[in-house]
Amino acid sequence: MNFAIPFMRNFKYLNEDVQFNIIYEPSIKELDNFIEAYGNHRINFMMREITQYDIDIIHALNEKYPESTLVVCLPFYHRDLESKLKEEKILHYYNEIVTNWDKFNGFLSLDVTDIMIGEEIAFFAEILSKLAKENGKSLRAFCNVCQSSWDATPSLKTFFVRPEDIDLYEGIIDTFEFYVDYKDYYRLNVLYEIYAKDKKWFGKLKEIIVGYEGEDDSRFIIPRFGMKRLNCGKKCGYSTTCRLCDRIAELGQTLQDNKFMIVDKK
Repeated sequence: MNFAIPFMRNFKYLNEDVQFNIIYEPSIKELDNFIEAYGNHRINFMMREITQYDIDIIHALNEKYPESTLVVCLPFYHRDLESKLKEEKILHYYNEIVTNWDKFNGFLSLDVTDIMIGEEIAFFAEILSKLAKENGKSLRAFCNVCQSSWDATPSLKTFFVRPEDIDLYEGIIDTFEFYVDYKDYYRLNVLYEIYAKDKKWFGKLKEIIVGYEGEDDSRFIIPRFGMKRLNCGKKCGYSTTCRLCDRIAELGQTLQDNKFMIVDKK
């Protein structure tokens, strides 16, 4: 498992095993210089569209840097585009978040390197990972944003990953991304340290999880929360038999009221 970072030169961990997402511009000299400097990382070219000229540039870069992993990322899947990229043997994936089984199975049939998952289907992470590996794909997801197809879903029941739970996804979700606005890139160092280094957060979830509403504090959430969500299938959405998140929230409030908090024994 690793992290993909929107590239910025003042990122403190440029030498660590992270992927770099860069906004692609068709300047072969600038791209060549960048790969020369950072080609030991996987580099994702974030593109709005792709032309034959772009394809020719990528072929040239692949020939010059055969040891580097250069991957095109486009916003949405399109059948004709997919056929073209497959024909040209261009490594690629789509920044389109897959949220249901029909689309996931469809993406499994594509020639993509990665599948971005989110919302309800991400609560089947272990099953998705098994299917992805069987089909030679990697899974990606945002970790620090509430993801749901309905904006009034209680935050605790949306898909997100706490820093304390990040290691549970080792071998399941291959790459995590941070949800940040371009004006907030300074937060990348802090988020990376919280998720990749400290792997814990002593505060309210809304302070690091975008879109989180409520006062739930990560210090008072028991470890079972993350363990059960790996493959719970969002049972609370169609059955009254699972109230795990509600009970954990209630227990967390009780712990907080009585000034007890969860302490990692490591």
